[in-house]
Amino acid sequence: MASEDCAALLRCPVCGAPMRVDSGSLRCVSRHTFDIAREGHVDLLPPGHGRHNIAGDTREMIAARTRVLESGLFDPLAECVSGLAATCLANAVRLRSADGEARDTAVVLDCGCGTGYYLGRIAQDAAQSPSRLCLLGTDISSAALRRAARTVRNGLFFRNDIAHRISVVDRAADLIINIFAPRNPQEFHRILHPRGTLLIVIPGAGHLAQLRARLPLLAVAPDKEQRLMASMHPLFDLVQDRTVRYDRALDTVQLLDLLRMTPSAWHLEQDAWRQAALLPALDVTLDFHVLELRPTASRGQ
Repeated sequence: MASEDCAALLRCPVCGAPMRVDSGSLRCVSRHTFDIAREGHVDLLPPGHGRHNIAGDTREMIAARTRVLESGLFDPLAECVSGLAATCLANAVRLRSADGEARDTAVVLDCGCGTGYYLGRIAQDAAQSPSRLCLLGTDISSAALRRAARTVRNGLFFRNDIAHRISVVDRAADLIINIFAPRNPQEFHRILHPRGTLLIVIPGAGHLAQLRARLPLLAVAPDKEQRLMASMHPLFDLVQDRTVRYDRALDTVQLLDLLRMTPSAWHLEQDAWRQAALLPALDVTLDFHVLELRPTASRGQ
C-alpha cells in the first residue's frame, strides 16, 4: 500500500489533527506542515522537544547494523518475527471482520524501526496476503530513517521520540513490533486496535555471552522479562514467549560491527575498543525472547 494512503493514520505533533500528503509534505487541517525528506522520511518530533539534543544511532552505527543484518546473522530472529506477524495480522483481520469492520487493510507499526529490516521482512513475507499492508516505522535516529526509507519503499517512516508521544491515531495498528527499542505501554495501548498484537523482542540472558566475558558490555538483567511485563501491566497480557537462540562463528571485523550496533557502543571506552580489535574469531551466542502480548481482556478487548 502506498505511503500516501497511510498518511491519514498519522496525526500532527502540534495539534493532533490527521495528516495528509500535499506537494511533498505532510500537512494537517490546521496547515501545520512537515517536509518529507528526499529519502522519504519525515521529522515529526513535536516543537520544543529538545530536537537538537536527541540524536539516536549515528551513521556509523547504522552502517555497521546494515552490514550485520545483510550478512544474515539475525535471519533466524527475523524469520520468527515475520512468521508470528503473518499469523497475528491474519487473526486481526479475521476478528475485525467478525466484529463487522469492513477494513481490508492491515496496519503494522514498527516502534524503533532502525534500518527497516524487520518491517521489510514482514512486508516481503506478506506479499501474497489478500489484505493490503500499511507499513509505518518510527525511530529517533535520522540516519536510521534515511536507510529505512530507502530499504522499504512502500513504508512511511517518521521521526518520533517513542518515550514521549507517537504521532499515530488511536486504534490504528493491527500489529506493533518493538525490537531492542524503548517502550511506551500507554502509547502502544492507545494506538493498538483492541484485536491487535504487540510483539516485543528483548535479549536473553545468554546473548553475546562470549563477548560479555571479554569486554565491559552492558549487562542483561536476569529478571529483564519480569520487569518488562510489570511495566506493561495492566494494559497488556502475555500470550506467549518464544526463545530464539543459536551460535554463529564471527571474525574480528564482524565482531566489531556487532558491537557497534549494540547499546554498549555508547559506553565503551577507547581501551575496550582496542581490546575488541584484538579479539580472535569467536563462536558467539545470539539469544532472544520474542514476546507476544495482547490488550488486557478486562479492559473490554
